[in-house]
Amino acid sequence: MLIEAPEDVALVLDRYADVVSAGFVQIDEDFHILADNLGTVSGSYSDTVDLLREYYADNPWIGLLEYYPVSGNDTIFVPDMIPQLSSGVYVHHNASSFTGQNLLNTGPYYVPEYGDVLEISLPVYSSDDVYCGYVSVFFDSDQLFREFAAYVPELTEYDTAVIDSNGYVLYATSGEYAGWDVSGPTLELGNIYGEHLYQLLTQPEGAAMFHAYTPLYLEVFERITVWKTVDLLGYNIILLVDRPVSPWSVPEDTKFIPDVSGMTKETIALYQYAMAHSKDDTLVYLAGLDPVHAVVAYDMEGNVLSMASGVMRDTGTRWINIRDAYDVPTVRNMIHLAQQGGGYMQKYEPASVGEIPTTALLYLIYVMPVDDSWFITLRTPAKTELSPVVPFTSHDVTSLARNATLYAWESGMEAVIADINSGSSQLLAEASGKITDLAVIDMRGNVLANAFVPGDVGKNVFRFTDANGASVGRQYVLSAQGGGGLMYNVLVDLDDPAKQEVRLMYVEPVDNSWFIVAGIELETTTRADPLEMMP
Repeated sequence: MLIEAPEDVALVLDRYADVVSAGFVQIDEDFHILADNLGTVSGSYSDTVDLLREYYADNPWIGLLEYYPVSGNDTIFVPDMIPQLSSGVYVHHNASSFTGQNLLNTGPYYVPEYGDVLEISLPVYSSDDVYCGYVSVFFDSDQLFREFAAYVPELTEYDTAVIDSNGYVLYATSGEYAGWDVSGPTLELGNIYGEHLYQLLTQPEGAAMFHAYTPLYLEVFERITVWKTVDLLGYNIILLVDRPVSPWSVPEDTKFIPDVSGMTKETIALYQYAMAHSKDDTLVYLAGLDPVHAVVAYDMEGNVLSMASGVMRDTGTRWINIRDAYDVPTVRNMIHLAQQGGGYMQKYEPASVGEIPTTALLYLIYVMPVDDSWFITLRTPAKTELSPVVPFTSHDVTSLARNATLYAWESGMEAVIADINSGSSQLLAEASGKITDLAVIDMRGNVLANAFVPGDVGKNVFRFTDANGASVGRQYVLSAQGGGGLMYNVLVDLDDPAKQEVRLMYVEPVDNSWFIVAGIELETTTRADPLEMMP
């Protein structure tokens, strides 16, 4: 049902649309400068790589850069390890692909290392106007639109989503809905957005009121959505902003009582059932459960195979893009953990309404691999109280890792190792936030430099485990091999074994042989040590 747009939501939507439009104009200008500069160094492989690397380091929203020259040289990728992992991410274009336009928008593509990415491509011409090839940017729309939101402080009071003209959700405040197709009437979103979303494709702008449900608080309430269509580089997208009708925010006094021991027993029982039955029978059994804890089964590409009753997922959809309050790709970390035998990990679920979460609830997740193709997860709150979220924390740690990588590209491995091992790192001096980790590690797990724990240099990180017994070092390497990204590091507090430090980490591969790890402290929490509660 269409209604008149409330003034406050309409104003915030207009402000967000202005910022997004201006942001894409700047992206367009910067990208054209890159294409022009590439044309001036056409034929010089080293100069081309330097330009691509600098552009990549300066733009954390970029997942992958590709330059395809027509001169016969191999395609150049930044980071350069990606083509071996994602050879299907691109389709070669030629000069005729850009006929009538100097910009090409394609996608989204699904890339196992990054999730769903969009492509923007430009033709590259030499100074005498000869076609040299093209350059492409593949970007994570979640990261990009989150960065835009940082310039609209009012969005901390609202939820937002970005949908393309075909009904594909490119971004949503609740990151797990990225990738949904809302081109027709559907209730499959669990009423988070509701069946009204298909109206967005027929109405260029409007407002609606609907019932919403939050799995975090198990409450149903009314929401108001206001949307408008915006032209971005010739590509129509729909921006929407919504908020609860009443109350303005989800109550923060709801308490959870974790039952880690019960969760462990339930996990073991499900694993034993899976071992005694076929995969198909187990998935049917899981779908019929009404468990105490949220149960979801995934394959190793992040597809949901089955879910218990009441769990807000959809069987058959891919959830590799699920991100938590700190922009950590949760399912990707689940996959990494399953690949090393399973175990416990943690996730901060956004608990506040808004584009940039201001409060979050810490969850404990158990990952139990059944075989090398699929795994079962259970989830329960690890804390009974909400924790404040520090805005832009992920940007701080990402920028540090990117700056270290750029320095490595410009000056070489030995220079960045020397800086980090010097005891007075210039990289650290220029970083923002409460940095707790900065290290160089090779793909075999050997520590080459460590700014905070010099004694770890020369050791192998595969034997390093976190507070829940998982090999955090192996997760670093797996993440680097997959293109890098955000993850957690949960360590026992050396001063108080009853507590644990939760850190946000960013892994950035420099090339095929080594990578940078940067970390920032989130908080210290009371340990929920499941290993001591095993039956």
